[in-house]
Amino acid sequence: MDAHDRDALIEAALTAWRPRSPDGLIHPHPAWADLAQDDRQAAFDATLRARAMESLVDPEGLSTTARAVLRRLD
Repeated sequence: MDAHDRDALIEAALTAWRPRSPDGLIHPHPAWADLAQDDRQAAFDATLRARAMESLVDPEGLSTTARAVLRRLD
């Protein structure tokens, strides 16, 4: 896998979207399975940074993940 493919997979894994089964069970992003262990760690670290930045610009201090969870609870 070249650096462009790796970066695209990490970027995809950073999104708050996750696939769901018909019964609503949330699954890991498909890109996660295509990443090597070191790349999964890089994706995890990037996710932490991204969610922190998102919460800084949100009026309520929430990340996209937090908003997605709250929408599911409504």
